[in-house]
Amino acid sequence: MVTILVLAAAGYLVVDRLRKRMKTRREVVLGEMMDRHGLEMKRIVDGGLEEELVACARQCMNCQHYDTCLERMETEEKPAYCDICPNADFLDGLKGQQA
Repeated sequence: MVTILVLAAAGYLVVDRLRKRMKTRREVVLGEMMDRHGLEMKRIVDGGLEEELVACARQCMNCQHYDTCLERMETEEKPAYCDICPNADFLDGLKGQQA
């Protein structure tokens, strides 16, 4: 549990730093996408994927399909992402760990 809290805090600090460097104030929607698809942060910790998560957060904030993703998040319970998300392989890999 402590590991998850430390990871969450570290992730927040990284994302906050990245946002400050960017001209736009985009939110990282990767976490919400994970939640909507039933993917838990515990999988990241258990799989040792912390660095991959940080890289995915960067991609999320710089994604050319950001607006489309936000629209889908507003209108779909489990938003489709495979056709637009640069992190689709990462998300699919986490889904594969569930099976």
